[in-house]
Amino acid sequence: LVLCEPSVADFAKAIGSKSVVQVPWDGSVPKELQCALSKDLLREAVVLPCCQSNASLAPVSERLHETSACPVCMQPDITPDMLKPNTKLRESVAAFLKAAIQQGIRIKSSSQALPPPPKPAPSRSPEVRSPHHSGDGGD
Repeated sequence: LVLCEPSVADFAKAIGSKSVVQVPWDGSVPKELQCALSKDLLREAVVLPCCQSNASLAPVSERLHETSACPVCMQPDITPDMLKPNTKLRESVAAFLKAAIQQGIRIKSSSQALPPPPKPAPSRSPEVRSPHHSGDGGD
């Protein structure tokens, strides 16, 4: 007995579907849908003007506010207002998420995200407590 299963992509092509979004069964994010900084699925994809890398708006804006240099290629004098929305990529991400939901696949988050730039640790002086109560302790 031979079991034949049609290819979803071939079936879509045969019936004239515009496109079929392939979602890996393990929930991994295809490279073309990954943020250049975090390697996670892009959120509000924007294009960096210097190196044409795609990144998620929130993390790249935060980095640019902190350093004014591209976090990918390190070109100086890049500001958040220079970022351009990547509408085609945003549409691709939305289609990918929709397909994942329809297929019951949970999308993985990367643990290989770049660490944030170091921030100075807040100086905390140790709390000094007196060994004696300040009140009289009686009624």
